[in-house]
Amino acid sequence: MTAACSAPTCLRTLRPYELDAGQYLCTPCVTRLHGWLADIPRLMVLLEASRERETTGQPSVGGTRSAPLPGREDVLNLLGPAAWHSVPATHDQVGAEPIAGVLGSWVQLALAECHHDGPPRWTPRHLAHWLARRTVWISAQQWSGELHDEVYGMMRAIWGVTAHQPRRRAITQPCPRCDSLALSRVDGEAYTGCGECDALFSANELAIGAAAHLARTAA
Repeated sequence: MTAACSAPTCLRTLRPYELDAGQYLCTPCVTRLHGWLADIPRLMVLLEASRERETTGQPSVGGTRSAPLPGREDVLNLLGPAAWHSVPATHDQVGAEPIAGVLGSWVQLALAECHHDGPPRWTPRHLAHWLARRTVWISAQQWSGELHDEVYGMMRAIWGVTAHQPRRRAITQPCPRCDSLALSRVDGEAYTGCGECDALFSANELAIGAAAHLARTAA
């Protein structure tokens, strides 16, 4: 039996050991999700530092009906408080949803199903830490793929402000599966991916693949 990873943005098929563990989210996606959540405290510092509007030193011209916001709107949206109740569409969020809103909604869902104690405080740092400690349990929930992609969307909004998106770097080694030179790895991630066959490899699998390639070329 085969099954696809539950994250809509992932093309990987679940491996037998992942199916045996009851996972809906593949191990590389679990690792990636944990890395994003673990990086929230550092990114929060960068967001706080990016809160103020940049000024050009030139006097403003023209009139406005209201005073400008005291900071960058995109940053204020991400740092802002979240509504923990339904909001009418006419008063809905404009721009990116607050980090606390994205993470808090998933913590609420997880608490309803796992019956664990919640985070001590409902701040982005505490919410991210609480979820990061439970990524293995999350991977066995049917909604894990949706959580993964929603957190990814949140991270993209944060990276757009902080300019600290992890870089993808080429790996100068043939792919162990298709032998193409299309391997790359994102900074901080545990798996290397092939852009040709979409396979993912751990560091140990890459080492075995490299040894096998050398043996073939030396024969």
